[in-house]
Amino acid sequence: MPAAKTPQAEAVAPLATIDVEKLLLRDPQTAEELLHAAESPGFFYADLRGPSFKDMLPDIEALLALSHSYFEQSQNAKGPHFRTGIDRGYKPGKGHESFEFATTELQEKALVFPGMLGAHEAVLARFTEQCDKATKTLLRSLLSSIGKPELEATMLANPGDSGLKFISAPTSARREDAPNTTHTDSGILTFLWCPQLSSQIRDPHTREWAWVEPKEGCAIVNVADALQGLTGGQLHSCVHRVLQPGDGVEERHFLSYYLRPSNA
Repeated sequence: MPAAKTPQAEAVAPLATIDVEKLLLRDPQTAEELLHAAESPGFFYADLRGPSFKDMLPDIEALLALSHSYFEQSQNAKGPHFRTGIDRGYKPGKGHESFEFATTELQEKALVFPGMLGAHEAVLARFTEQCDKATKTLLRSLLSSIGKPELEATMLANPGDSGLKFISAPTSARREDAPNTTHTDSGILTFLWCPQLSSQIRDPHTREWAWVEPKEGCAIVNVADALQGLTGGQLHSCVHRVLQPGDGVEERHFLSYYLRPSNA
């Protein structure tokens, strides 16, 4: 991935890096570091270079390339992939477009990938399974650290809407024309990959904005609203936004995995 360039005099968020492999081994120090990061600011890096996630990094490169190929197709090719009434399938938008599918659709063999995506079913399924494993590893560690492991059953008892999402959101000609995307996420945990510098968080204490730089071998992770609510606010769903560091139109692709709570 190309190196990100942070604008001079603009702050960079000093986020913790959590080795997910060590969490699988129940390392207490790593679990404590994760808890502190999830309490404030609610954003951190998940290091996925351990042996249990060895396929993820090459898969990310392949899937970002697939995202480019998918979205550069004509609307006639992508339009039939629209799915009415649910946040899945192809979705066009003003200045951006996306494609999402649910983890349960893969697990239950209920999904037929449309068009050119069908030739990449193996890597899509493998990567989604690894994302699900990594996010649930983080969740279990956090709930254990706060003494509420029973919340996992509440959150994940029934199939939810967890899933993988491809997003194409090119930059604007002028930074000042970039859309206002300030928000929090509605689920449990979010994984994000984007090679370019594109994300900012608002410090929960100072209220100042700072860049989240991409980090080699890591996903950017944030606590989302459902996890904050079910932990009584102990874990923090941080306000964040997508921005661009400077002027100029540039192709930009995001790959996100959303761990979401049960739908029942």
